[in-house]
Amino acid sequence: MAEIQRRLIRIEPYVVAVLASTYFVLYSVLSVLRHVTYHSFGPDLGIFDQVFWNTTQGRFLESTMSLVQAQPHSYLADHFSPVYLLLMPAYLLIPRPETLLVIQTLFLALGVWPVYLLARLKLEPGFQRLAWVLVYFLFLPVAFINLFDFHELALAVLPLGFAIYFLEKGRPGWFLVSLVSTFLIKEELPLVGVGFGVYILLAKRDWKLGLGVLAGSLAAFLAIVRVIIPAFGGGSYEYFARRLNYRYAELGTTPQEIMTNAWTHPGRLAHLLFQAQKL
Repeated sequence: MAEIQRRLIRIEPYVVAVLASTYFVLYSVLSVLRHVTYHSFGPDLGIFDQVFWNTTQGRFLESTMSLVQAQPHSYLADHFSPVYLLLMPAYLLIPRPETLLVIQTLFLALGVWPVYLLARLKLEPGFQRLAWVLVYFLFLPVAFINLFDFHELALAVLPLGFAIYFLEKGRPGWFLVSLVSTFLIKEELPLVGVGFGVYILLAKRDWKLGLGVLAGSLAAFLAIVRVIIPAFGGGSYEYFARRLNYRYAELGTTPQEIMTNAWTHPGRLAHLLFQAQKL
């Protein structure tokens, strides 16, 4: 048994690489098959494919689908996702929606690496480390994300995993790089940074880093939704008005109203969260 453990320790990284490669190939095929058999959705994959296609044709991040606006407008008026520019070269090589599905699968497959590194940091060598790798790949929400068209938030799994790993390893510089990089994926991810700041304050007792992350993340969120997106969208952040009113009307139509009513009327929040669809 001891000899098996020693051999397993030596080949651990290779086993993780094989599992990640297997996942990538399998779910790339499944994602593409889902699309070519007409099971993908226009409001999701269609929006993103149009934005990428328009950019390759010289119409920078232009959309006629997001925000339910038929006229050409900047997608940045809807969501803050400059990360698309990093993906654009791959799409330029193969300008098809299937490219986005494969890119998403690649990011999710690579997302296991920080999980494995964290397991190496926290656990003894052997089967228990690989068990967490299997848990990641067998986690049903990961499969659901992978097979539900393309969404930019799937790209955040990898850098957020590294943010956790570097924080636990005591590498604040790389932690900040990993965390801040997610702010370029979508506008609400700085709120995850606020959560990191609270965790650092309560669990790590690092007041300087914790307060810095908390304040910096909150400032980034407000700058994006109050300044950057409105600059592209005619002076307002339409996502609040449209989606908050549609999904959270019971709590309010602005972030301030929602937070206030969630605190002062918890019954409304419970009624909203415990719907069958949400569960």
